[in-house]
Amino acid sequence: MLTKILFLLFFFTVMIFPAKGVAQSYASQDFKDYQKSSSSNPSYDPFVEEGFKALDRQDLNSTIEFLKKAVGLGCQSPLVFFKLALAFEGEGAYYSAIQYYELARDQFQKTKEKHRYRDSFDENYGRALYLIGQVDKAMPYLEKAAQKTKTFWLFKLLGQIALANGDSSKGIYYYEEAIALNDPSAAGEDILNMYLELARAYLNRNDNPTARRYYEKILEIDPHHTEARNYLKEVKKREAEERVFEILEQH
Repeated sequence: MLTKILFLLFFFTVMIFPAKGVAQSYASQDFKDYQKSSSSNPSYDPFVEEGFKALDRQDLNSTIEFLKKAVGLGCQSPLVFFKLALAFEGEGAYYSAIQYYELARDQFQKTKEKHRYRDSFDENYGRALYLIGQVDKAMPYLEKAAQKTKTFWLFKLLGQIALANGDSSKGIYYYEEAIALNDPSAAGEDILNMYLELARAYLNRNDNPTARRYYEKILEIDPHHTEARNYLKEVKKREAEERVFEILEQH
């Protein structure tokens, strides 16, 4: 549960609520896109506009209040449904989020509207399914999203799921892809934990040189890390013993 909470904090801070100037442009541009669509209607457009602004202010309650009023008056915009899904997900109401993601998907299919939300549906829907524990159902969406969008959080999540399911090959692949992105928003603790999981995974595969490399990377971040220090201490001890045996065999 704690992992899911930390993941949500990262996601909503970095991905849904970007820098102030960017957020303002999102609200403005999204409303302009909405007004160009067949979903726009003067009877509920003001509620839509306020709901869009509220989401960018991180005011999830107001987002839900305004956008549900628009829906109650007949609004069927996929952008409105998608933003409702994001707001409900931010509130931890994952089942409601999934319902609105599905409504957004259905409307995107009907209207053929092009928008970044349509492009990111697999990523968002898969995440929501994961958060309610439907991991098997989430995986195809998350893996499809990873083929289109290279993001740290997505590769990290897929790596976690794969390793938890005993699939070390996939786990290693996704973790190493995540690390290779050099994402500045990735926390040092996240990177350290991924190095640790990679070291253990390679150790279980008897790939000692690669495991050693990751344990050494751990010590670069945390010189006092107990597991990494003990492993490398044991490796150096074995190497010293092997050198002694080599010398004895030569004589």
